Amino acid sequence: MSNVVIRSTENGPNLVIVDGKVVQAWCRCGGSTLMPFCDGTHARCQGSLEKPVEDRAVESGCGSWVLAKNGLVLIG
Repeated sequence: MSNVVIRSTENGPNLVIVDGKVVQAWCRCGGSTLMPFCDGTHARCQGSLEKPVEDRAVESGCGSWVLAKNGLVLIG
């Protein structure tokens, strides 16, 4: 099974990291025109995004989950 982590960045997107490689960036500012993906709009937020949360991977019998600021995200 792949190692998947969701990592919040300081004043930027949530990064989806699979086996150590960033594969997607998810918008946290709500301003992206490519939702749910980041398009760099957060740069105009000028530090107003909430502080990132720590990575918290959770394994269960029905797949891997990551505890994100907005709730659980099913990875696989």
